Amino acid sequence: MTKILFLITFGPIFIGDKTEILNCAKNLNWDISDYEIIHEPIENETAKIATKLASEGKIRIIVKGHIHTDILLSL
Repeated sequence: MTKILFLITFGPIFIGDKTEILNCAKNLNWDISDYEIIHEPIENETAKIATKLASEGKIRIIVKGHIHTDILLSL
């Protein structure tokens, strides 16, 4: 139970083109103003950032979004 609460209490970190992330959230009527956005417009670099954050223990789960699977799995 503690792990579930731990994961719920922390918001996501979005990695990608900030403008595109904000536009997607706006289209979904989702207020993400309390969440961190790491601006990285180059798709290949987003996966590198995510895996680095995971290896540093700053995140526990990587959720694949609009990134090619082969890019994410190659790291």
